Amino acid sequence: MKKTICLLLAAMLAIPAFSQRGTELNIVSSEDGRFALGVFSHVGWGYSFVKSDDFVPKGSGEFCVNILNLKLYPVESFGFELGADLGSRYFGSRESSFYQINHIVRAVDAADLFDADKSRSNINTLSINVPLLAKFRAGKFSIGAGAEAQFNLYGETEYYYRDKDTRMRSTEFKAKVNTFTYGIVGAIGYDAFCVFAKFYPKNSPLLPEGSVQFSYWTLGVALDI
Repeated sequence: MKKTICLLLAAMLAIPAFSQRGTELNIVSSEDGRFALGVFSHVGWGYSFVKSDDFVPKGSGEFCVNILNLKLYPVESFGFELGADLGSRYFGSRESSFYQINHIVRAVDAADLFDADKSRSNINTLSINVPLLAKFRAGKFSIGAGAEAQFNLYGETEYYYRDKDTRMRSTEFKAKVNTFTYGIVGAIGYDAFCVFAKFYPKNSPLLPEGSVQFSYWTLGVALDI
């Protein structure tokens, strides 16, 4: 998952440089700006606030890089935007360890797994996020709300601890994540800057039945290319 995050960060840094070389990132667009199909329209990061009865959350969030974006405005001030983002999420806990048994992820006491000082445990995922927003725009200002589907591609659990002052890591790959999750999303933007919020309820579970369950909402920022 660290490699994935590094790739996402590299993409965030490379895309603006790529666009500055005069490359057009819109595949097709209308002269009046009411229709546009483009790639790499934005990058974003958010902090997630997790609620769960199974573990004590600590330090969760997500990164995303847009890979495809469709804008359709029947009238100049109101329309719809459909996107596809590559997203990496992490859900953390310092009170317990996420432990896999037959792809079921549970939260257990760290002392039951490691004879060492506990540090941090993560659930990491990789997904394709597809938000659909209805948007109102006036000049450089825009506000929108809608729904987001997440098609989850990969999951893993991870635990960091210290053994004799040496930082160690234990990773269980191929955690089973449910293929499809959903939530609601809202965004307020000005020019190239945007603040967004997402909410994923408990009836949209990320992990299979029997695993730890949680709901979360994310507050983040995105930057248009």
